[in-house]
Amino acid sequence: MENLEKWDIDLFFALNSRHNVFFDHVFYYLSHGLTWIPVYILLVYVLIKFYGLKTALMQVALVGVMVGLADLVSVYAFKNTVCRYRPCHNVTYGQLVHIVFEHKGGMFGFVSSHAVNFMTWTVLVFWFLRQKTRSKWLWAMFLIPLIVGYTRIYLGVHYPGDVAAGFAVGGVMGLLGILIWKRL
Repeated sequence: MENLEKWDIDLFFALNSRHNVFFDHVFYYLSHGLTWIPVYILLVYVLIKFYGLKTALMQVALVGVMVGLADLVSVYAFKNTVCRYRPCHNVTYGQLVHIVFEHKGGMFGFVSSHAVNFMTWTVLVFWFLRQKTRSKWLWAMFLIPLIVGYTRIYLGVHYPGDVAAGFAVGGVMGLLGILIWKRL
């Protein structure tokens, strides 16, 4: 376990130490959920086009509920239980972390709620769209959580392990949402 944690910290510093003023701004804004509103609107439009208004609204409601639940799971089942300090709050080396615009987040970071939430909605929306089209371009949707996950490391608020675990939790929550949809 110690080797895994050392690898996580080493990878964190390898990624976090590569920064500049331009990307500080870019990754700071890409990290915010509101930045992705045009993508959300486009995806809702596509869902309406494929499924009709009533079904698409039910899908969007399910995505919202699942992301809300996923967020709660990330905080109460993981962050407040595991209590792993974010890199920027680590007393041993927190002063070495590149932090953008003094944003440090809460004290604990395992798992990344951003990674959980973005992966949850991506899995669900991907599955809905995959039922109607086999376009290879749908796989590009998974670039969004990957980009957001990277921003969390770049900004100094999560280790790569926090992000990877967040993707796993988000994937499970997305699959749970699919099972709920199938039951409905």
